[in-house]
Amino acid sequence: MPWQGRQVGMCWVDVVLASLCASPDAGLPAKECVMIVLAASIPSYNFPIPKGSFFDLLFHQTNLTLQVLGLLHPAFSITLIGLIIIVLIAFAANAVTERLTSSKAGGLFTAVLITLIGAYLFAAFVRLPFDFILEGVPVISALIGAIIVAVFYTLIRKQSSSKKG
Repeated sequence: MPWQGRQVGMCWVDVVLASLCASPDAGLPAKECVMIVLAASIPSYNFPIPKGSFFDLLFHQTNLTLQVLGLLHPAFSITLIGLIIIVLIAFAANAVTERLTSSKAGGLFTAVLITLIGAYLFAAFVRLPFDFILEGVPVISALIGAIIVAVFYTLIRKQSSSKKG
């Protein structure tokens, strides 16, 4: 996946945010500056599952890999815990899509598929400086990408069904 090779630690965005908050002309209260810098400096989190345990085998070492006609190099691969996180993001994206377009993107399978496509595309082409990575899944990028793809899918589906009837 495009997000699996990201660096962990302080990056240039953290330094810029810290310097902006530290300047007296910023006009931000100290509490907000601390929250901004903290949000930018927590790049990722992995659940504390002991190596070699059954749960490590189940959640971290079980992968779902997909390669279509040999076109994806490297092949699309996601762990089971990453897929569970994507399912939770799919629920949220489907709820936001329903609120924005007044119709759902589809059932759970369709929502998860749309979330996977949106998360992959958004993570491959857009780098957010404030993204939070949970078990290898960029949560904010996945949510934004899933919402964008789901809204377009729902509106196109609604438009094509209104032309038929």
